[in-house]
Amino acid sequence: MTALTKRGRWVRCLLWAIIYLGSAYALLGSFAQLSQCLAAVSLRYESSPLETGLARDSRVFAYQQGAAQPFWPTFWSEGSVVIQAFSESGSLAPMSGVGDEGLTLPILAYDGNPRLVKPLTLLSGDWPSAQDSSACLISEALAWQLWGSTAVIGQTLLLDTAADQPHQIYVVRAVYQDQTMGGLFSYAGQAYQPGWQVVELEGDAGAFPRSTTESWWQAAGLPEPDRVLNAPGLAAGLRLAASLPLLWTLLLLFIGLWRWGRRHPYLREACLAGSLIGLALLLPGYLDLLPGWLIPTRWSDFDFWSRLKTELNTRADEWLLLRPLGKDLMTKWQLLCLVGAGLMNLLAVSRLWTLLVVWPAVADSRLAVPDDKELQAAGQTELPVAPGSGPTRPGGPDAGCSKGGRKLPEAAAPAAPDDSNWRPPASLPGSVSVPLPDSPVMKLWISPVSDSQGIRQVMIPEQLRQP
Repeated sequence: MTALTKRGRWVRCLLWAIIYLGSAYALLGSFAQLSQCLAAVSLRYESSPLETGLARDSRVFAYQQGAAQPFWPTFWSEGSVVIQAFSESGSLAPMSGVGDEGLTLPILAYDGNPRLVKPLTLLSGDWPSAQDSSACLISEALAWQLWGSTAVIGQTLLLDTAADQPHQIYVVRAVYQDQTMGGLFSYAGQAYQPGWQVVELEGDAGAFPRSTTESWWQAAGLPEPDRVLNAPGLAAGLRLAASLPLLWTLLLLFIGLWRWGRRHPYLREACLAGSLIGLALLLPGYLDLLPGWLIPTRWSDFDFWSRLKTELNTRADEWLLLRPLGKDLMTKWQLLCLVGAGLMNLLAVSRLWTLLVVWPAVADSRLAVPDDKELQAAGQTELPVAPGSGPTRPGGPDAGCSKGGRKLPEAAAPAAPDDSNWRPPASLPGSVSVPLPDSPVMKLWISPVSDSQGIRQVMIPEQLRQP
């Protein structure tokens, strides 16, 4: 391998290492966003939104159950309202540009934990509590439109909820990163609440099958939803999928150390011991990622596998047929980013393995066979031929026979060379040192010759082939 080839290999290694680190960073970022999007079981009421009385009854049921119940509900829905922005002096915000008629704004109304409504990156402020009935979070674009700045924590918004309802006063608690105008407005404890399209069941929902979720909404007095999205179960599967690049990296690292340890027995033992310790540490964590309903109590329970298949098919159909609301588009986009970053990470670590382990091994195994120019540079005018080299040697006892045994015309066979004074060349390129059994290390010269059909042969001197 020439110096230029080595330099190019290291440049490619550096580029693939950068790609590997970048894809790993993107993989972790996408997974963090997905963890926020898939934090609760989502009940979708697309055809008929929940009434205020049903939502309150389910909240009372969850409160009465206390720690015995697995879920705590959060309600939210999409809508549009008319808002007016006021400055600290009580007048309309000077830079709002909306006038006395207000500004029509698409919002997300919620009652419960705002973190479950939409995953947001807050620029200023903090998440409000679930009991804060006057809290609102607005987008960066809306803050610039109304006040010309994002430092608007504590500013007041007047929300026109309905024609027959009084205006509701909201206080800006946080500004989140978004270039579209919108916001999240709390309806906790208010007399007027919109029809709720989504119920998010917060808790260890991924540890329970669909039957547990059905039992809960029936006991809470909620009607059967149009769709049920078991987001925590999907998140558990994504955690396993996101860890595949790490497992592949560790496997290639183990194989590389094992190959390198052929000359160092103690290194192999240390590598094997470290791998067993790492496996013992990682295995419990991976088992914890699996929900309990995915693991049978008895492996001989064949009905369990049929029920599991039916439930997985049902959940996949509900996910594919889901009408996107709020955070659903972000969830699907982050899912595509997660898959793309994972595949790029696998490709990068595989290419690094090829450049650092496979390519040097292949290059070292190749023996350089000198051509005619190299022989002339070494001072050889004729190709050296080993005496008694066998039937493939031109001019030997079987001259005129090809490698396959077909008889050639006698005129095609060259004259036999004089082997009486054959000596190994003193400085022939391509010589290597090899240990021979029961003998010291000797020089082995690789001498290229051509047979009668022009096939390149590698002849070894007879003196070195003697036992």
